[in-house]
Order: sequence, then structure tokens, then C-alpha cells
Amino acid sequence: MPLIIGTAQFSGMYGVTNKKKKITIKYLNQVANILKKNKINYIDTAQSYKVEKLIGKTKLKNFKFITKVQITKKFDEKRTFSFISQSLKDLQINKFYGILIHDPENINKKNILKIKNFFFKLKKNSITTKIGISIYEGKHVKNILSIWVPDIVQLPVNILNRDLYKSGLINQLQDLNIEIHARSVFLQGLLLVNKIPPQFRRWHKIFQKWGNLTKYDKDKKITYCLNIIKNYMRIKNIIIGFENINQLKKIILLFKRKNKLNEKIISFYSKEKKLIDIRSWK
Repeated sequence: MPLIIGTAQFSGMYGVTNKKKKITIKYLNQVANILKKNKINYIDTAQSYKVEKLIGKTKLKNFKFITKVQITKKFDEKRTFSFISQSLKDLQINKFYGILIHDPENINKKNILKIKNFFFKLKKNSITTKIGISIYEGKHVKNILSIWVPDIVQLPVNILNRDLYKSGLINQLQDLNIEIHARSVFLQGLLLVNKIPPQFRRWHKIFQKWGNLTKYDKDKKITYCLNIIKNYMRIKNIIIGFENINQLKKIILLFKRKNKLNEKIISFYSKEKKLIDIRSWK
């Protein structure tokens, strides 16, 4: 699996550096051709991105999909199933590779068994191969492990944000043979640009140090961002976003190269929660 293609940026709503251009069928077919050529088979999406219907009109519908569904504390089985059915219809596929809970903070002692049974039924009825959750905080998965060990946990991790790695959670999940999908590896593109948007300039010292470590070379930035995940944290599956075809090609090329991390890169990270947790950007 190693690389998984993220689709949030297709909506134009994701990424602080994303230039909000209209995504066309022609563009997505170009993406599909590149993925096929490089044997990249998995795509990460969600109904909330509002791009599934468009994807279903392109060659991308022939790939394997991981989707995310929203749930409420008053878990409604029929409502959730209708969302999943709509996604299958929009994408023009018969089965998902994975279905993840988008908001695990809504799982509690009262509804967890109902939710677990519902998702197990999805697997039994061949609607999905795997089930899991998408988290921001370690507690969202730790709270359920005694009752339900998910197949997949999607989590945010990058060169600045090592919280879930340093806490030992990632190693714990790996010991349980849970498939980990790393997202936000470029911090919504912020780690790849040389000119920092105004709202992030209060952390200019952090970005200046990052720029010095990478010599403000964009290829080095991509390489270090990927390598810290796959070579240091040992996470195999990485979700990537990209702004254009050329950047996609570049990311794939650099991912394939074998590069060693130096100690300065390994020791470079941040504890600034308002920077590394994208929920605080809103």
C-alpha cells in the first residue's frame, strides 16, 4: 500500500497553501494514469469532502477506497448506512477497502457495542474489507481498545507533530497489528512552502530552522517529511495530498528513493499545540 492518495484537497477546502482551482474530470483522469503507472492503488476520501460524485465519473473509480463516515453520540444505524450507501453509489463501486469513523470522540460506553456490531456487519456483508477510526488524540483509540480493536487507525503525524509517536501509541498499535495510516504529513502543505502565510508568522523561528535544515529546497522538504514517517516512525502507509500533477510526480519519485535521516532532522519537532494541531487553526 505505502502511498495512499488523499482527496480532501480536491474540494478546495483543505490545505493552507492550496490554490483553490476547479478540479475537472480530465485532471482526475491524469491523476489516475499516474497512479496506475506507479502501482498506487488506494485512495482516501470522505463524504464530507463533497468530491465522491466527481471521482465516480473518472478512472479513479477503479481504485480501492478508504472512506470516513460521521457518527453522533446517539448512534443512528440507518442514517449511517444511508451515508455509506450514498458513497458507494457516488463513487460507482461495490465495496470499500476501509470504512473509518470520522469522529471517534462520539463513541462512548453507551453506544460502543452498537457501533462495533454495526461495523462488523459491514465486513460480514462484504461492504468493506476493513473497519477503523480516524483520530486526532490518542485517547480516542485507547478508550475503545478493550472492547474493539480496529483494523485501521488513521492519525496525524509529521516532522513537527510527533505527539502520538512519543506517547508510545504508534508502537502500541503496531504491536496489535493495527494498520496505521499517517495523514497530515506535510501539515496541509505548510511544511513544503518557503513563504509562510501571515497567520503562521508568530512561529517564524520554527520555520526558519526548518528552512535552514532543508536549505529551503522543496525536494529536501518533501523527502524529510516522508522519511521521518517511514524510516524513523516505521509507518508503512502514508496519505499524501498534492496541489498539481507535477507535485504528485515529484512526491512519488522522492518517496521511492532511499535516503538516510540525519540526527538534526530526527531531533527537530515542535510542542506548539496551536501550530501542530490543525483544529486550532479555525
